[in-house]
Amino acid sequence: MKRIKHTSLGDYITTLCFFGLTILSFVKANEVLNEEDAVKALTLFSLSGLFFLAALRFIIAKIFYYVRSTFSNKP
Repeated sequence: MKRIKHTSLGDYITTLCFFGLTILSFVKANEVLNEEDAVKALTLFSLSGLFFLAALRFIIAKIFYYVRSTFSNKP
C-alpha cells in the first residue's frame, strides 16, 4: 500500500521528531569533531543523514512512485 501523504497527527509528530533528531545528532557530531574523536563524529553524522532521510520519507515515496510510473508506462 502506498504511503505518500501525511494522514494523521501521528505522522506529523513522527516527522517532527525525526527532524529534531537530525538537528541534535548534527550538533553533537560537531561537538565531538572538535574533541578530535573522528569515528564517533562520523557515526553521528551518518545517523544525522539517516534521520533526515526518515523525515523526508513521504517525499521520497512520491518521487519513487513517480519515477516507477514514468518508466513502466513506456512501450
